[in-house]
Amino acid sequence: VSTKALIKNLTKQDILKAPRLADERMIWTLRFMNGCLAYLFCTNATLMPLVACRMIEISLEYGYSPDSAMGFGVFGCSQYNVLQDIEEAYKWAKMSLLFPEIFNAPAWLPKLTFFFHGFTSIWKEPIQASCDVLLKTHQDLLMVGDVECAVRATFTHCRQSLFAGNNLATIDKDCISATSKMKELTQIHSYLAHASHHLIIIKLIGKSSKNNQFEAFSGIFSKMIRNEDDLLQHALTTGKTGVAQAIQFNRLFLAVYFKRYDEAAQMAKLYKSHTLVPLIDVYHTFYQGL
Repeated sequence: VSTKALIKNLTKQDILKAPRLADERMIWTLRFMNGCLAYLFCTNATLMPLVACRMIEISLEYGYSPDSAMGFGVFGCSQYNVLQDIEEAYKWAKMSLLFPEIFNAPAWLPKLTFFFHGFTSIWKEPIQASCDVLLKTHQDLLMVGDVECAVRATFTHCRQSLFAGNNLATIDKDCISATSKMKELTQIHSYLAHASHHLIIIKLIGKSSKNNQFEAFSGIFSKMIRNEDDLLQHALTTGKTGVAQAIQFNRLFLAVYFKRYDEAAQMAKLYKSHTLVPLIDVYHTFYQGL
């Protein structure tokens, strides 16, 4: 709230006129905090708004740098996640997209675009509009060498394609392609949530799921993860709350879809929210109400 008050009237022109960050220590501080955001996304997303607020405060006091952009992007996400303020969330996430132009740093744009369309634009723009953007952003992220965000973009594309009502057979092909890319790039964490999502598509189209969906990574997991139950147990015991949340929602969704309402009620009780993935929270509330 205090950070929101500090930047209440901030405009693009204010950032253009503001001094650039010159303090070497603070340059590396912002860069380190930016790196922390990626780690916290997978481990403890509840701390991300605090880091983002501090990044903005440093930028206001010492000057702006390209790293400031992620502070504004994540701050935008937190406006919805924490304060349920969609207008402010969209405003500040949109502001983050201006930094690559301001600092002549185009390599930053793909990552910022992924966060904007993956987590914020969907509250103001049709979700269908984000799907194609995310697929292109995946390629752009690979071009600048950001492998982690690249695979998250393709996973988010597959997930939002389902919410957008896209053709299931096409989504299945996209999921298979995403799995292949994740294996090639050894992006294990993204694959864990993606595998559960792909199982939804397989079940909805009536495709055989007798093959082990985790076979592609069986060597890494020493064959300990053979099915979704093993995956959920792994997520719970290793603190991968986002993966556990995704599985619990996916099971709730399928139970409602196939009219297994007693099972759906149990799944609704087990579901636990994971900050910075509010879209799933909204769908959970909807299906829990049903």
